[in-house]
Amino acid sequence: MYNYYFCSPQNSKIYDQKLNINKLQYFIDKYNLICKDKVKEYWINNVNIISNNGHLSFHKIIDGTMGYDNNYLIHNYDKEICIPFNFYESHLEDEYTIYENIIEEDIKIIIKKYDDYITLHYESENIINNNNNFLYYNNI
Repeated sequence: MYNYYFCSPQNSKIYDQKLNINKLQYFIDKYNLICKDKVKEYWINNVNIISNNGHLSFHKIIDGTMGYDNNYLIHNYDKEICIPFNFYESHLEDEYTIYENIIEEDIKIIIKKYDDYITLHYESENIINNNNNFLYYNNI
């Protein structure tokens, strides 16, 4: 699995994913995004737990490679279903509204709307072929 996070480098180790919340309507119109749900996301070590509509999903994330190229942090990883477990504390919690659509055959575009900003990323089972500069010049 590959995630392409639109971001800008702050230094050699820190990247800023935050986009102006005013861009949300632009992306909704451009990609015909559908508002899915409010989501609460938890991380405990390498387990990602998603809560939406009263349903919890647990996935173990096995990191592969990570790199940065032309405004995108590219994350290669494997994702496996994890046996659900009870938890009280997490390492990270996020709450957002998610907007999604499938574009370019198997590329899922995902916008996460937080209170003050949005984030944008693409998710695909395969490396995104960028022959037509889809990633680099298709935004903002």
